[in-house]
Amino acid sequence: MKRIAIAVWMSFGIMAEEKTRLQLGSPVPNAGDGRIAMVYLPNIADAAACRAEMTKLADMQKAAREVGVTVTAVVPLEEAKWRTACTGAPSDVRIVFNPGASAMQQLTAFVEAGRVRRILKSDPAATVADVKAWEDGKAIYDAQCARCHGPDGSDMNYPEIKSLTGIGNRIDGAEIIRRTFLTGAVDLSSLSAARLRALGIYVAGL
Repeated sequence: MKRIAIAVWMSFGIMAEEKTRLQLGSPVPNAGDGRIAMVYLPNIADAAACRAEMTKLADMQKAAREVGVTVTAVVPLEEAKWRTACTGAPSDVRIVFNPGASAMQQLTAFVEAGRVRRILKSDPAATVADVKAWEDGKAIYDAQCARCHGPDGSDMNYPEIKSLTGIGNRIDGAEIIRRTFLTGAVDLSSLSAARLRALGIYVAGL
């Protein structure tokens, strides 16, 4: 099975340029090719706030382990400054210090092959469910769609075929499936509602 990475942003504020930067299909620097969850922590000012964030990380790691994901927390401070307020990070969560990182709104972005494939609110149970749905959608896409659209959705070698790259930034997965039915180019009638949703999730992240 192809390895998947997940990037997770946790905070309360979001800058306009960051909102536009976090796009489906956009690259995630230094994401690597393993199964990871990059958690961007807010600027933690005291021990109570630290405990709350570490609890979130532990819960995320426990859920993420079900799909072979390891959590990496990115801290927007220098290590010495952060550790004066925050101690007791979960032992199985990797901490990376990046003083230049900007805090972002609480989001989860699935990253595969170094690119954002899925964005949703940070919820451990939803994270696991969406990773499984994404994998199911990929299997359906590879079997029924890749022959015309190519393995990454960028092929335009057939008449009327358009690139699927970045399509999820224009329309959501449900609309992608609806339009696919309208074209009549591929028969998806045998797929259950859950599998259609999974295919929409996958294609939206191409």
